[in-house]
Amino acid sequence: MRFALIATIAAAAIAVPLAVQASGPRMSGEAFVEAVRCAAYESALTPRQAAAQRAQLNVEAQRQPAAAVQRAHNEVNSINAEARAVANRADAAIMRAERAAACSAAHVAQGDANHDAA
Repeated sequence: MRFALIATIAAAAIAVPLAVQASGPRMSGEAFVEAVRCAAYESALTPRQAAAQRAQLNVEAQRQPAAAVQRAHNEVNSINAEARAVANRADAAIMRAERAAACSAAHVAQGDANHDAA
């Protein structure tokens, strides 16, 4: 019985990543980029709250075409540069407004109408 349990765990450890990669993308490339843009703004403004969303997007990135992943990566770099340049309250307010705009588009694309983007 112990051997069967170990064999099952080993098979699951190998099969799950293969199944994840074998399945196609769940989001369109544009929806993926929008979701990444939203997560990047949320991560810049509230880092602790965005960890689960980033983990889901990292899994989705493995399913996306390289071009969509590159566009998403460029968005993250741009938003991180913008966050580092925040020097005053006005800049922070602009970033919060940009987050609200990015997240409303991302959540509409994902069908999540109940998300509070503010």
